[in-house]
Parts: sequence; structure tokens; C-alpha cells
Amino acid sequence: LYLKRIPAIIILFSFILLVCFTFFGYRINGTNSLPKGIYRKVHKTPEKGDIVVFCLRNQEEIVELARSRHYLKAGKCPGGITAFGKVIYGMPGDVITFDHERHIVVNGNTLKFSAPKQIDSRGRVMPMPKLEEMTIPAGKFLPLTHCRGSFDGRYFGLADLNDVYVVRPIFTLNN
Repeated sequence: LYLKRIPAIIILFSFILLVCFTFFGYRINGTNSLPKGIYRKVHKTPEKGDIVVFCLRNQEEIVELARSRHYLKAGKCPGGITAFGKVIYGMPGDVITFDHERHIVVNGNTLKFSAPKQIDSRGRVMPMPKLEEMTIPAGKFLPLTHCRGSFDGRYFGLADLNDVYVVRPIFTLNN
């Protein structure tokens, strides 16, 4: 009789653990954008080089693309996707330009990993990059990762600083 209840007990325990995990500011990353592992929310003002978690706002077309192609799992952000986890590569006042190969250049520093791809890992055409040459305005930041296949600011441009939070890795797996 007790053996039949073990799967239900495991599911209930896992659910309780997940709720507690989330409540205390932990987040699991299983994507290739950042090292896979466990991250914890920290209370600090975001700055260049920080790993941040955020929702895309007012970009319904991009959110729908991320959702429909399963770039992100279901979540609580607008459009029903989970939050993005990226690194801040540009902050307000930084100047964005491009080199001849379309690599992003921030304040004269070329980000060699940053040229947008034409197709994704499943052979689907990627959207035209929205990022333009500009000075990053107040309240915005440039989210990228070193992963060449990452769906990030290369394609959707800048994101809002308003509702980002900084995370620190607690445990990561080597990629």
C-alpha cells in the first residue's frame, strides 16, 4: 500500500521544494545562454558584467517568436514565457556600433562572439536584428551572452532596466 504512494509523495515533495526554492530567490538555468546551474537573486544595482534576469516588455512579436520556437519555457512573463537570463554588456551612456562583420562594438570594444546568426540551431530563419548604432538611453541595457546561438539583444535590441534583478551563480556545470 505504501509503495503505491511513493510517486505521489515524490511529486508533492518536489513541488514543495520548488516553491521554497523560488521563494528564497533561487533560479535554475537549463539553457545554453548561461552556464547550466543554480543561481541566487542578490540585492544590488545592476551594472555592466552582471548576470541579470528580466522579462521583455512591449516586444510582443519577439516574445511570440521566443515562445513559439521554444527558446524559453512557459513562465510568468508577458506572452507566457519564462524570464531571460543574460549578461549586461552595455549600460546607459555606452555607445553601440558595429564592425564590418556585424559584431557589436561597445565603447570601441568589439564583442567577437556577437555577430547575429542567419538561422537558428534548427535551421529556421532568425529575425532581422533590431539593435542599431546608438548611445544607450537612460533606463535601458544591452543583454547578451557569449553563446553564439543565444536569443538575446542581438535580435531584440535593448531591454528595460526597470524590472531586472541580479543573480549570482551558486552551482554551475561546466559547459
